[in-house]
Order: sequence, then structure tokens, then C-alpha cells
Amino acid sequence: MKSKLLSLLAAAAFCAPFAAQEIDVYVSVKWVLNSAGNRPLGLWDNEAAVQSAIEQTNQYAERMGRGYRYVVIEMENVSHAPTSSWQYFDLYFDEFKLLESTAKANAAAYFWRTNAVNIYIVNSCDNSGGLAAIPSASSCSGSQEEIVVFKVGMTPELLWPHELGHHFSMIHTFDDDGCADTKFDPELSCVADFSCTTGGNLECCCSTKLTLLNAQNYSATDKNNLLYNVMSYYGANDCVGPIQPPHDWSSILMTSDQLDRWSDATRKYCQLNGEVSGYTYFVDKTFGGTSTGYSTSPYKTVQSGYQVASASPGNILNLRPGNYAETLTFTAPVTLRASRGNATIGQ
Repeated sequence: MKSKLLSLLAAAAFCAPFAAQEIDVYVSVKWVLNSAGNRPLGLWDNEAAVQSAIEQTNQYAERMGRGYRYVVIEMENVSHAPTSSWQYFDLYFDEFKLLESTAKANAAAYFWRTNAVNIYIVNSCDNSGGLAAIPSASSCSGSQEEIVVFKVGMTPELLWPHELGHHFSMIHTFDDDGCADTKFDPELSCVADFSCTTGGNLECCCSTKLTLLNAQNYSATDKNNLLYNVMSYYGANDCVGPIQPPHDWSSILMTSDQLDRWSDATRKYCQLNGEVSGYTYFVDKTFGGTSTGYSTSPYKTVQSGYQVASASPGNILNLRPGNYAETLTFTAPVTLRASRGNATIGQ
């Protein structure tokens, strides 16, 4: 029945955004206990609070319309015996890699998973609300950093989607994120301690940051793509008000290029492959190079993309705008999306 439904849909127009969720992102959450066997106390010291943070992150993901949803598969306590994990209860930056290597070497005690995002909640993490590695190479041997760490007491509004963004290859907008639709972010010049109460250590105060951004004379879209971006620090320091409704996020949470990069990362880096229930493959009839299905090298026809995406369940075909003059028969379920404009299929 679903195959028939998809065949009928293939003759229609696919419009952006399409908010239905199709791909699960699996999450394993662990509290690092102190030497007395107690959890760190703060905002996320219990299961209900963590689930609420995930649900809020999913609200943002749904607004982005790419079909991803975070699913918590477990919440566990990491006790100090027999691996002295309590030493990571207050985590310093130079212990970030050490916690990961220790967890991998003691997978049972630390609940290290190869089929989920490994999140550890600690009492403190070196003046930061969270830490996450940005994939730079694909490492099936497990040598590449994969861990995500959150400080227990930080406000959740953007921190969870921000650090999870890093995990899936997102870079700060002020660190040259490699995305064409995010302009130069002048916050890069905030390299001194301005002794702010709202801007954070080694950052400009909000008033300074906004002045620097306004001086760029960007269009409203280009400005908002930075101002309201999950991977910028404007919202993280409340420079634009609380990052939650009633703000009109539209498609601003992450830009189209950022979201493409996020989707590509789940396929590109094998240490991330098992953390999702499916992948996104891209199709663009105007592309002239060698096709691999990534956003930067999409398939040229829906048929060629479908042949790959339908080989396993739960995948998405993301079509660039235009009319694909193809006659297709779908024999396996594949979700079709068009995130940048209308796409039609048919003669």
C-alpha cells in the first residue's frame, strides 16, 4: 500500500518544508557519578528533564523539515567502580579525549555504544556548557572522537541542538563553517575578555556583537541566518531574546547548506553510520559531475537515486527544484522531499 502511495505522490509536486519525521537519531545518555555514587545536581539530573531537552531539540528539528528525530534508547549511571570514572565528574578540557578513550576501553562500565550518540552529563566541563567533537575523518576503528558532554546545570534552549550539530559535522558560523549561505560572521573578532555578564568569557558583549553584525550591511536574510543560527553564539548568549517561541524561526535554525552538510555526515563518517536509522540521498537534474548521492555530488535522476535509497529501509531522497521528466515505478518505500523549492516528477 505504501509503495502505491509513493507512486501516486511521484506525479505530484513536493513542496518545502515537509515536516514529517522519518529518520531516527539514536541517543544514549549517561550521568557520571561522583565518588559517593551521586549524580551531578542541576537542570538535567533526572530522566524527565533529559527527555524534555530531547523533545525540545526535536521541535527545532521538525521546524527544519529534513525528517530527523532524536530518540533516547537508554539513560544510565556510570559509577566509579571499577574504572574510577568519578575523576570525570568535573571534566577539564584536556580530559575530554581521555574520557572517550576510557569509555571505549571499558564499554560495559561506561555504556559506550556504537549504535547511538554517546552523551555524558557531568558536574562541570571547564567553563563550558558542553563539548562535542567535529568529525574530520572517517574512522571505523573507533579512533576518531565521537563523544558529546553536557554540563548538568546549563539552560537547554540551544545547547543540545548546538552540540549535537557539532557531532554531525556542524562548525561555528564564526569559524568558517564551509557553507555558502552563511556570510562572514564578525563575531570572529571577539577574541578578548570584555568582562561581560551576558557575553561570556573571551567573547564580546551582546551590544558589541550586534553592532559588528549590523555594520556588515547584510540583507535581512543573510543577517538572520547568523543571528538566529543554532551554530552561532548570538542566541546562545541571549542577544536576540529567549531562543524559543514566539520567535519566528522559519527555516533559520540551520541554513540549507548546513542541513545538507549534517545529512552528508551521517553517511560520510562511518563512526556516525550506526547512529541513524537511515540516510538522505540527494538528486539534482542539473548536476554534471560524478554522482555519489551526497549534496555536493547528487544523483542526476530520481530513478538512479531511488535504486540506491530503496536498497535498505528508512532512507530519504531529497530532490533539488525542477521537473524530473521520468516515469517511475516504486516497489519499495522511500520518502521523497524537496527542501529548496518545488520538485515535480512526470512527463
